[in-house]
Amino acid sequence: LSKVPLNGINLNIWKAVGNMRKDLADDWFQDPLRFKDILYSSYVYKLIKANFNGGQYLPKVPELYAVPNEEFTTRKAVQTDFLDRVIYQAAVDHIANELDNKVIANNVYSVRYNYNNTNNHDYFFFHAVEQWRKFQHQIHDTVNGAMPYLVATDITSFYDNISADTLKTTLTEHRINVNDKPAYDKVVAIVVDQIKKWQSNTG
Repeated sequence: LSKVPLNGINLNIWKAVGNMRKDLADDWFQDPLRFKDILYSSYVYKLIKANFNGGQYLPKVPELYAVPNEEFTTRKAVQTDFLDRVIYQAAVDHIANELDNKVIANNVYSVRYNYNNTNNHDYFFFHAVEQWRKFQHQIHDTVNGAMPYLVATDITSFYDNISADTLKTTLTEHRINVNDKPAYDKVVAIVVDQIKKWQSNTG
């Protein structure tokens, strides 16, 4: 289960399932059982064998919903297929393990890969509160009399506007930093194909 063949690459489904258990708590649409009836490695493996003959995987078109936002408005939320989500987790985990500390500066504190989860089911990212405290500490060290200003920005609909082609180009440029380049290329292809499929239903 730690080396399930899919599209020519072995993915760690066992670890992905464990990470997903930690990640389900903040889902927009909660499953009453939190997928406890199906979220275990052996069952997911059976799904993969049943749905992807010969290990060839293609993501499914997701469901699109409107969720409440501030000021009585709504925003789009994409609900992906359960199996797609497991495979995405496994693929991103492979990339994060290769790239996070090699290409991202140390003073970037958002959604950083938690290396402590390499051999267990810890949370995939470093926890937000911990990262926020590091960020505040960095601000206090940086903002001073010589540099007295701090600019706060936000990107509207950030995830909706990710360019899958640009992402692929960027990830391909970073392949120089990875050890197993052929495996890396195959994982990048899975992630990019998933994002393209999911964006096809965002309206």
